[in-house]
Amino acid sequence: MTEKFPSVSVILLAAGKGKRAGFGIPKQFVEIAGKPLYRHSLDFFLKLNFVREIVLVVPRKFAASVKTRKKVKIASGGKRRQDSVRNALEKLDTASQVVLVHDSARPFVSRKIVGVLTKAAAKWGAAVPGTPVENTIKEIDGNFVKRTLERKKLFAVSTPQAFRTEFLNRMKNALSSGKNYTDDVSVLEDMGVPVRFVRMKKMNMKITTKEDVEFVNYLLNSKKREN
Repeated sequence: MTEKFPSVSVILLAAGKGKRAGFGIPKQFVEIAGKPLYRHSLDFFLKLNFVREIVLVVPRKFAASVKTRKKVKIASGGKRRQDSVRNALEKLDTASQVVLVHDSARPFVSRKIVGVLTKAAAKWGAAVPGTPVENTIKEIDGNFVKRTLERKKLFAVSTPQAFRTEFLNRMKNALSSGKNYTDDVSVLEDMGVPVRFVRMKKMNMKITTKEDVEFVNYLLNSKKREN
């Protein structure tokens, strides 16, 4: 029997400048294991039958060069991450039950985590994946340690992050305000929406540097050879 999931709209963020990677083009367009980095996440979401649509957010100058596909819409990126999310929200079909926001620089997203997050968001309002922080974290005031934070309560979060479609209009208003948000569920937190935490065994790696690209290229090529 096929497992049922809420219907999903995906926002796939591929609009960053990626300067730290040092390739001369945004890292999401660098070819890794035979295709641009962003395509690994895009192709993954296209295979999920409960995904109704994908809004791919790219730099404005790259929009015309991106090949359109069935279920895929293109949105232009903004100055900040939250501006890119805001632009994508305008293109979403409100018939979906849940929205997932994912960074294309994290190519190792899995069906299992997407399924758990989607169901958690549908039930609670929003959901975010993360892993326990392994290192001791200290709060710094100027050049001195102010205090040591309680590590067992600290978790590093990643994407995809999920929320119910009913919050779309409030999300748009919040993202257009003067406040800066570094991730998506922070907006829901401000709105008083319960955010369900989904523990992951291992963080979905984010590609930042050229060394990261080389390492991921090796991993993905090895996976292809195994298959």
